[in-house]
Amino acid sequence: MRESRSGVLGVLQRRAKVTVRVEKLEVGDFILSEQVVIERKQAADFAQSIMTGRLALQVAMMKAVFPRPVLVIEGDLQHQEHLCDREVLLGSIAWLAMQGVSLTASGSSEHSAMLIEFMAYQAQAGQGHGPSLRGGKPKDLGVLARFVVEGLPGCGAAASRRLLDHFGSVEALMQAPAEELAMVPGIGEKTARRIREVLTHRSTTLAERGAMRESQTGWAR
Repeated sequence: MRESRSGVLGVLQRRAKVTVRVEKLEVGDFILSEQVVIERKQAADFAQSIMTGRLALQVAMMKAVFPRPVLVIEGDLQHQEHLCDREVLLGSIAWLAMQGVSLTASGSSEHSAMLIEFMAYQAQAGQGHGPSLRGGKPKDLGVLARFVVEGLPGCGAAASRRLLDHFGSVEALMQAPAEELAMVPGIGEKTARRIREVLTHRSTTLAERGAMRESQTGWAR
């Protein structure tokens, strides 16, 4: 409800794929999921909240309830030295990083609304326009096979070659039990178990994420 005059709420309410439930919140300004809460501040308010100690209290309250607190700062922090000394400002930003609080810059209320929409989508559906975890893929099949194996935990260039030499193919490697993986020189039992954990890890499907999202009540979608 505190955000009703910010302009962000109006933008979100006009977005076709967004549903907003307006309530009085004890912590934060936007709750995206059971994990993520957002506190939005203008740059001047952010600087003032540092000097008054309000920021530390808000961060403590968010962290007590939500594992992933986010601060969205609108405006230019570099021009707030009349409100907060530069070293204090930078020190506070460093402190936030050490506390595990994500700090996101925004140029306008519309920009903030779009950030919130994308974060809500990724928090609830586990999808979005995230960057690729790895760069371009090689064309040569042998090099590509090593590229695939090097994506496994504990598998650098040398380990990937030894694994492929031992098993002959990526398919055989992927099907091998941990005991056989551990027989390859340089792999060991711990790495072998970790490889099997990754290979057998089951991610939730889109349908399952949708069902979980529908079962939640009170969250912005």
